[in-house]
Amino acid sequence: MVSNMLTHTPLLQLQRDLYDIPAGRKRFDTYISKLRGPDGEMALPLSAMNPMAKEHVPTLLDDFLALGADGAAQAIVERLQSTHPFGKDEFRTALVLADDEKGQWTNRVATDFSHRFKSRPMFRRNWLVGLLWSSEPASVQVVEIAISLTIYRGIWIAQHGYAKTADQMLAQEGFVQSHAGLTPLLDEDELSYTAEVFQPILQNSDEPTQIAAFYGDPAAANLGLSKLGLSSNAGFELALAQYSLKSKN
Repeated sequence: MVSNMLTHTPLLQLQRDLYDIPAGRKRFDTYISKLRGPDGEMALPLSAMNPMAKEHVPTLLDDFLALGADGAAQAIVERLQSTHPFGKDEFRTALVLADDEKGQWTNRVATDFSHRFKSRPMFRRNWLVGLLWSSEPASVQVVEIAISLTIYRGIWIAQHGYAKTADQMLAQEGFVQSHAGLTPLLDEDELSYTAEVFQPILQNSDEPTQIAAFYGDPAAANLGLSKLGLSSNAGFELALAQYSLKSKN
């Protein structure tokens, strides 16, 4: 890949400032003005945030800000920029807090699936978003993993294009998670069983089936999808284990 610019855009303080506006139309309109530019196109990648969130979100943003979260993300960006340069000019990273705890319009699985596999609108605008979740406490490690995942996912997309089938998704997420430093949690028997379940759906591009396969039975039940007999996040565990094994051979 050609060496070009990768920079971090700090947006956590901007998100926090929105919650200083009393909940109502003014706050929502201000959010929309930040999200969209004068031409109606996306100006900042804030679509995953909940502008009308309750107090738990600004409180968590305060925690991230106190930790210097955007600075931690910047350090990761600087390290990965020299090691893994991008093939397009001026890719920008950002951290956005999604409200999966109390946000009525944020389902964790649906939002995460779109973030991983339906990122074309963000990617073609050169944004790489690291998602934080309101259900998880603030930590520097959470920030570092989130920003690393989005950078490596961007690298994969730049090299291979958008994953559409289950086998392409496995390859993408195996690469991404492994390079971000994650390790498999499922034991060998569970991974072997998961691989068997995946075998007949590797060429499948049906989104409900993919969600059930990658996120497991708890997520499938929550979304009213057919269960496949898989544990939580089994597909991502399989992706990571397969990539790790491949890298060793």
